[in-house]
Amino acid sequence: MKTLLLTVCLFGAVSAVAQNGTLIDNQAHPIQMNEHPVRAAQQPLTTEQTLLIQNPFTYAHGERPMWEFATNAPVEPLGDIARRLKEDHTVAKKSDTVFINY
Repeated sequence: MKTLLLTVCLFGAVSAVAQNGTLIDNQAHPIQMNEHPVRAAQQPLTTEQTLLIQNPFTYAHGERPMWEFATNAPVEPLGDIARRLKEDHTVAKKSDTVFINY
């Protein structure tokens, strides 16, 4: 137990000395960026290159997307739908008997 305590204290003392070491001074240093003058110079554009494979045969496998099949269905305006529902409500058959619970 004494050996363990001595080891921990020794480790703590070495750590404390290492934190207070003078390896790095605490003065502010400006950041120095490396310069690349060749990268910043204006140059003419290179010639255009194709990224496609020069192959005369085309083969595709898979499903076609839904937007290729979808048709624009006629949309009924909401005002017309509301008017039709209101007419259906007024024309609906009403009950002949009325129950009154007292």
